[in-house]
Amino acid sequence: MQYLLSEDAKIFLIDCPRSRKDIHIPYDLLEGIKDGDILSTKYVPINKYIHRPNTVVVFMNECPDSSKLSLDRFVAWLRRKIGWAHATPDEEGTWTMPPPEGDTESKTIQRINQSQAKESRKYKSEVIQEAHRKLQYQLAL
Repeated sequence: MQYLLSEDAKIFLIDCPRSRKDIHIPYDLLEGIKDGDILSTKYVPINKYIHRPNTVVVFMNECPDSSKLSLDRFVAWLRRKIGWAHATPDEEGTWTMPPPEGDTESKTIQRINQSQAKESRKYKSEVIQEAHRKLQYQLAL
């Protein structure tokens, strides 16, 4: 990927699709872009000097590993149903975000628990429906 980067770009957009779980996030590349100096070893070793200051935007379906990046060099935003929220990692590396404006933390936790319970009921319903379909198929034989 380093070989493809333009040295004159000021903004870098990187997409990490959910369908490619086998590919790890290139944290070293992200740090190299922010430092302004990366080494490409793909075809011929080339040292690239990236324009600084620059902006790197990474689109992910999971929270980044906070132990692999310098916390003073990036800002994380998590998507909510009501918009975007600034997230920060705690001591254990778990990402947290403040409750929505005008909401208390207990209401946010209650809403998350209700959402998780709803998803659990939906999953159980799907499992029951699938078992019912399999039983009907076996009875038809």
